[in-house]
Amino acid sequence: GRFAYVAAGDRGLEIIDVLDPTAPARVGGLATNGSASRVVLRGDMAYVAVWGSGLEVIDVQDPTAAVRVGTATASLFNTFIDVAVSDDGLYAYVAADQAGLQIFDVGIANQPTWVGRVETGGAARGVTLSGDGRYAYVAAGDAGLEIIDVQNADDAVRIGRVDTPGSAAAVVVTADGRYAYVADDQAGLQIIDVSSPSAPALLGQMVTGGSARDVALSADGQYVFLADWTGGLQIIDVQDPA
Repeated sequence: GRFAYVAAGDRGLEIIDVLDPTAPARVGGLATNGSASRVVLRGDMAYVAVWGSGLEVIDVQDPTAAVRVGTATASLFNTFIDVAVSDDGLYAYVAADQAGLQIFDVGIANQPTWVGRVETGGAARGVTLSGDGRYAYVAAGDAGLEIIDVQNADDAVRIGRVDTPGSAAAVVVTADGRYAYVADDQAGLQIIDVSSPSAPALLGQMVTGGSARDVALSADGQYVFLADWTGGLQIIDVQDPA
């Protein structure tokens, strides 16, 4: 709505009033215990993946006075990079680099609890959930895209995998249910058919000219907005994924 929530590295969580897009203004924020890498909002809670610290749960009901209410860790190094949270706010799924996918029970915001992990074939760099929340799509670095069944959070299991081209590292993924769109570093945008989760298949690709780092899908599913490290913002028509 009115506010943007930014994972701002060493500055932690920043909250920006964007009601007037031509004059954004910082209204609040909170220093995290490490470098804030990603943030997801669910209701009044912001879930922040913090590199070097773990998962932090921050109450942002009052954007001008954010309060940290819970923290959780999973390993000695806690290289947390990305986070996805189920629509019901019960579980958080963290892409934790060499530590794979880490799963937390966040049903009680001030008592987030580690549930388990799934080892990935490469460094887990990005994660998103399917629309029904059953599958976690993990961008697993050199191992490509991995699909993990998280229907039972305490017994999650990898069921599918597709390697992405060359030696580029899959870094961020977003999915609309049938297709997964992967920002795949120097290999650009990769489009993967995930309609059969146990047998995902590479469907289309587009080299973006630099290093593809992030990707988002338009509400109608026709366009991908891709952030390229050297090529800037790229808008790609994916109506015909092939």
